Amino acid sequence: MDTDVSYQWLTYFMEDDEELKRIGDDYGSGSGEFWATGMVKNRLIELLQGIVANHQSKRLLVTDETVTEWMVERKLEF
Repeated sequence: MDTDVSYQWLTYFMEDDEELKRIGDDYGSGSGEFWATGMVKNRLIELLQGIVANHQSKRLLVTDETVTEWMVERKLEF
C-alpha cells in the first residue's frame, strides 16, 4: 500500500476518509472490493474524472471580464 502509486494519489484527492480507510483495509488484506491494484486504479480514475469534469464546468463560466477583474492591480494592505 505504501508503494502503490494509485493508493497514494487517493490519499491526496479523496475527501471521504471512511472510504479511503476501507480501500486501504481491503487492499492491505487482499480481500473485499478493492483487493487488487486494478480496483484501486479504477477508483482513482473515477475520482479524477469527477474532479476534472467539475473543473471544466466551472472553467466554462469564466469570461474575459472575470479574468480582467481578477488581474487588476490592487494595493496590499497589511
